[in-house]
Amino acid sequence: RITGVLRLLAIAVAFLGILAALAALELERGREFAVMRAQGLTRRQLLRLVAAETGWMGLAAGLFSLPLGALLAALMVHVINRRSFGWSMEIAWTARPFVEAMVLALGAALAAGLIPAWRLGRTDPALALKQECPCAPRVVCLSPCCSSSSRSRRWRSLSSAAPAGRRRSR
Repeated sequence: RITGVLRLLAIAVAFLGILAALAALELERGREFAVMRAQGLTRRQLLRLVAAETGWMGLAAGLFSLPLGALLAALMVHVINRRSFGWSMEIAWTARPFVEAMVLALGAALAAGLIPAWRLGRTDPALALKQECPCAPRVVCLSPCCSSSSRSRRWRSLSSAAPAGRRRSR
């Protein structure tokens, strides 16, 4: 019973972590997806693209978690239990927990990817391209999306951040 509750808690934490990572990916790649939508990518194709990406990420996470989980289980049973409690036990390796871990990783990634994909599909490409400024900090922006006050601030930050070189005196 306690193990089941701990398993559900671990699943919830993993799901929230994956959801946060995919939401950050959505923010980072929003302009790229908007360009693809403006070039004719449909909502369904965008959903498929994001689902494929999140599916591959979930599969990779599951594959990396299997040996790491087995190593941590062996460490807990053979080292930590022996030092902390003075006893150890045999580990019964079966395929079921490994299959469950793979299904959980893949399912959580796909489920967590649905929310960002849905939001990306509903975003108007023209609005997404217009709202996001492509400029990086400390770069002179000449695009129409930046205001003149923003440009002057950027020029000031560049001139103040520029290293003082040799100056010729006349």
